[in-house]
Amino acid sequence: MLVQIAAGRVVLRQYRFELGVVALAALLLAAYIVSVEVRLAAIGAPRECFADWLSTGPDGRDDCANTMPAWVALFRAESPRIFQATMLLPFVAGLVLGAPLIARELEFRTAQTAWSLNPSRLGWLMRQALPILVVLGASVALVSAAASPLAQHAVDLGDRGYELIGSHGASVVIRAFASFGVALFLGALLGRTLPGLILATSAVVLLSVGIGDVREAWVRAQPPTVVGESTTAITVGWAWRTPVGSIITDAEAKAIVPPEVAQLDIGLAQAVNSLEWLDQRGYTLLPLEVTDEVATGWTAYDVGLFGIIGVLSAAGSIVVVNTRRPR
Repeated sequence: MLVQIAAGRVVLRQYRFELGVVALAALLLAAYIVSVEVRLAAIGAPRECFADWLSTGPDGRDDCANTMPAWVALFRAESPRIFQATMLLPFVAGLVLGAPLIARELEFRTAQTAWSLNPSRLGWLMRQALPILVVLGASVALVSAAASPLAQHAVDLGDRGYELIGSHGASVVIRAFASFGVALFLGALLGRTLPGLILATSAVVLLSVGIGDVREAWVRAQPPTVVGESTTAITVGWAWRTPVGSIITDAEAKAIVPPEVAQLDIGLAQAVNSLEWLDQRGYTLLPLEVTDEVATGWTAYDVGLFGIIGVLSAAGSIVVVNTRRPR
């Protein structure tokens, strides 16, 4: 145990600059989030005002009219950049801490000595990575916890919780782990810190975009409902209410339109003539929507996918360390 503690202290000293940057950035961001929360609390808007604000705006009860405009103005000014920062931090922190951990040993040609002094390369890698992961996890968890109340405020104000996935909660920590794993693997594979960091950054961006596309496809695959007046639901298609009150699909409605009217829509971006024909006969266009409650179910898949990326990357790093010959 004493040997492991001593080894951990050596690692922390060796990477003190990277660790300091990540920890300081996390502390400053968390402190800023808390300061915004304190300023919001100082305005003193009653919790009951949020539901009234969504339905009546500033013309509701007096106690709401006196506090909610200032509360909402402050929240809308501060929350977008906070959520952007909390989404970006786990990726940046993971890349900065993961890329040099193995690559620097190979680049400076100290890996041979380090590996020869350890009976197990896997044990050496675990002793190297564990202190870094503790600092990384604690840093992003602090920011995630600080951002969670703001995310709840956003939902209370009628924003989509679906769009806040990755800005708070467990997904922040898992994304940091995935980013760290990718950077660790590519740094070890290339044996150079800067090229490994650049390639890992590109890989993380591509993976994030790819998972974002999968998320959009997943939401659109969920069974839609005719929500109509909801401001948080996600529109995935269209339906029509007939003059007698029944609901038919967009294709069924277009089939009712006479061919001579539908032909006039050829070449148009929208079926303007068909829409007008249906509207004039009492048909009402309705959005088919997936509710925000259903869409936020993606959170579990988001955590799972980034977690798999982290695990596979860590496994790849172990393989590289066990099989690579130092230069």
